[in-house]
Amino acid sequence: MQHRIKDQFRGIPDEFMTSPLSATAKDLVPIDTQVQFANSRDQIRNLFESIYKLKNIVDNVTKRSAENSIDMLHFAKELNQLSGDSQPASAWAMGTNDAWPTIKGGLKTIAVEFAALSDKHGQQASRCDNSVGERLALFLDMLQTYKDLCERHEKGVLRDHQMALQKMANIKKKKMSATLKGGDQQQVGVVEQLESRITEQASQIMTMENRNLFSLHCLQMETQLIHANIPMISDTMQAYAETERQGYSEILQVWQDIVPKALSLSKNNENDCRSPSTSPLSSPTSLNS
Repeated sequence: MQHRIKDQFRGIPDEFMTSPLSATAKDLVPIDTQVQFANSRDQIRNLFESIYKLKNIVDNVTKRSAENSIDMLHFAKELNQLSGDSQPASAWAMGTNDAWPTIKGGLKTIAVEFAALSDKHGQQASRCDNSVGERLALFLDMLQTYKDLCERHEKGVLRDHQMALQKMANIKKKKMSATLKGGDQQQVGVVEQLESRITEQASQIMTMENRNLFSLHCLQMETQLIHANIPMISDTMQAYAETERQGYSEILQVWQDIVPKALSLSKNNENDCRSPSTSPLSSPTSLNS
């Protein structure tokens, strides 16, 4: 996306050339701007690293909720499979313990609840992604854009300004050297040429200095924009807390509905579970024979 934007706006004059503030950039930039910018840049870089990690954690939580939804759905399908067993259990197989038909009938009801659990986990994953993940992603994009802006300033405008100053210093050294060598016509011509280059370079340096100051002013505005959006962190925490509270409350309610149905499976067969099981092989008839 960034490359497509660059291609679309390639060749269009930048903000320094079109903004009326560029001419007065020097008056807009406080004296300690460079120091303040360096401090803010490091602070926002640390902020980016933490938000990036938080975003990854939320993505993992969302992924686990989605996986829980899939697992609960598979659990429900297996319970339905068990409850739909059409193979009759004979007295030979069950002996005096006839719990299976009763349990099998109850599993179908519980399977419905596990399907509901699957829906709740799926809703939880969706809420977490939309309410929390999207907020963090938006703030992360803003921080990334700020980082890119800082890099463009340091690698572009600031570097060009420093290179221009270095070039000016080299030209002045050459002029001084030519002046010291004598006053013949050839040396006079060299000095005049160097003076012309110095004048031209000084004009370029002034433009670059104004561009650098204007860039620092823009960076200050962008830094303030980041701080204006920092409350997104508290909004995200509130959304995360509410999302988790709602999700686990709904999931808890389904589990509370499952508990009595699961208990009813054993209560219906409580007497059978307490009585000793007797297999045909250990019955008195088989022993006497």
